[in-house]
Amino acid sequence: MYNVQTIKDAEIIIEALKPFNILEILNELSTRLIPGKHILISLTKGISLKQI
Repeated sequence: MYNVQTIKDAEIIIEALKPFNILEILNELSTRLIPGKHILISLTKGISLKQI
């Protein structure tokens, strides 16, 4: 999906999604995020950090 291609070379990822679809998209990206390389900034309301 295009989300995976978008984060490939990114360092900072800002997500501003509606709560009903954030978990699906983050699940898709989770195997591609690299600790120490990627910084994930969430602007989504109504979801806890634990869920992210």
